[in-house]
Amino acid sequence: LCRPGMLAVRAATRVADFRGFCELAPEQRRRWVEGWAYGRMSLGRQLFRGPRSTALLAYYDLPAVRARFDRGSDPRAAAR
Repeated sequence: LCRPGMLAVRAATRVADFRGFCELAPEQRRRWVEGWAYGRMSLGRQLFRGPRSTALLAYYDLPAVRARFDRGSDPRAAAR
């Protein structure tokens, strides 16, 4: 559902704002993403689930983020 989700977001952005998603102001982009991710339309939420999950995975794969969640830095890990 990632590809259909991205196509739906891009198409809806062009129809609603007459410009691409990347051309929107950062605040508009944030509101647009939140509307798709947490809005009332279940189809919109389902279509956006793929891109959202991919972005979340990419975030947690960053070296700086992975270092923060390393088991060696977690004091609770020693208790296990």
